[in-house]
Amino acid sequence: MIEFSQPFVSQWEQQLHEALLVGDWESAANCAHKAISSVRLYGSPKLETLLCQIRDGGSGMNFVEIQQALSAEFASVTETVNAWLATQKSAT
Repeated sequence: MIEFSQPFVSQWEQQLHEALLVGDWESAANCAHKAISSVRLYGSPKLETLLCQIRDGGSGMNFVEIQQALSAEFASVTETVNAWLATQKSAT
C-alpha cells in the first residue's frame, strides 16, 4: 500500500507547488485535501498539519513560508518511505 501511494504523493507535491506558484489557493486546497489521507498513511503529522492549513485556506501563510515547509516535509516523508522500502526489499 505504501509503495503504491508513493507516486501519488510526488504528484500532489508537484501540483501543490504549481498551484501555489501561481497563487491558485483553490486548486492548492483541493490537492491538499486529496493528499491528506496518503500522508496519514506515512505517519507525518507535520506534513498533515501543513496540508490541512492549505486545505482550510492558508490563513496567515505566504508562498515562501508554505513552499519551504512543504518541500522539507515532503522530502522527509520521501526519505523515510524509501528507507523503509529498501529495508523491506532487502528482507525478502
